[in-house]
Amino acid sequence: MQNSDPLSLTLRNNIVRINYDGSIDDTFGYGNGMNFSPENIVLTISAKDDRCIFVGGKFLGYETYHRNNAVRMDYNGKTLSTVYSFHGPNNIIYSITNDRNDNIFIGGGFTKYNDITKNHLTKLTSDGLLNSDFSANVNYTVRSIALMSDDKVIIGGDFSTVNSKSYSKIARLHQNGSLDTNFRVGTGF
Repeated sequence: MQNSDPLSLTLRNNIVRINYDGSIDDTFGYGNGMNFSPENIVLTISAKDDRCIFVGGKFLGYETYHRNNAVRMDYNGKTLSTVYSFHGPNNIIYSITNDRNDNIFIGGGFTKYNDITKNHLTKLTSDGLLNSDFSANVNYTVRSIALMSDDKVIIGGDFSTVNSKSYSKIARLHQNGSLDTNFRVGTGF
């Protein structure tokens, strides 16, 4: 018996683009995609206008490039090689979002970015370098990031403190990483 399902006949390593009609867009992607391994996984994708796509999760490479858990690619799936060329985050990324100024917020289980301590949340420039005007310290995993229309950042996750203050599982930050103390949800979730 021959399998006539075209989706099952095409090997895709953790990332694929789907057309409006549900078919695979064969113009997307180059080479081997994410490095193939059963434990590699894409967990979050954020697109910036029509210029680039940010991908995060738990993986070590994309195409032929070494990429720790984060990669930036153009809209055709080609790696933008100038970004994330260092060590990147040292552990899993659960959430990526970008703001209107081309900054990228990443949250996850990492404690370092490019060998610099960044506990579970950081802000990057569009080139994937640490944004020096952001400083936040979250004591445990950040699983979700949302940007508000006033540019404040809401984070959610498994944490109990943010910037050494008790905030259980949800907090709101200013663009520089300082806590917005007007946002309190009591004991959290």
